[in-house]
Amino acid sequence: MSTAPTDPPPDTDSTEHRYPLRALVRDYLLAAAGLAITLTPFVFAEPGTTAMVILGIVAGLAGFLALRTGRRQVARYSLSATGLGRGRHGLAWGDLAGVRLRHYSTRRAAPGSGWMELRLAGPGIRITVDSELDDFLAVARAAHGAARAKGLRFDAATEANFRALGLAGPGPEPA
Repeated sequence: MSTAPTDPPPDTDSTEHRYPLRALVRDYLLAAAGLAITLTPFVFAEPGTTAMVILGIVAGLAGFLALRTGRRQVARYSLSATGLGRGRHGLAWGDLAGVRLRHYSTRRAAPGSGWMELRLAGPGIRITVDSELDDFLAVARAAHGAARAKGLRFDAATEANFRALGLAGPGPEPA
């Protein structure tokens, strides 16, 4: 069973990680623009049924983006030698069962552009953070070390992405 590592032993350092507002401003602006563009016709015109459905779907997506961004803004992650916690939930490093590190590129021409997403899994819990989290490298380094200590194998993409961060993996999963 996963335990929340929010109260580490007194001799263990614990750090708090969160998404800085500067990393979220773009998503808030996109959500606001999407809502403004899609809801304006309802105020100043009477769109037809088809237009209402389309605008409603787009407004729903923009609203979802706003809620997701707000959730990221209030999220707090606690990193310690015992595990990674998120609010009242946490994943003890001893319970770590899977690690995936993916890179998503935004441009083909700009090497190093884009972001990374780290997914950690254990019994009954999954925690996903991306590289916009402050001190993402510390979280990735801790997850990498815990995976190596447990002898977990990475898929080829995860291993290559850890190498790109300067961390050597325990080797790819057997084919």
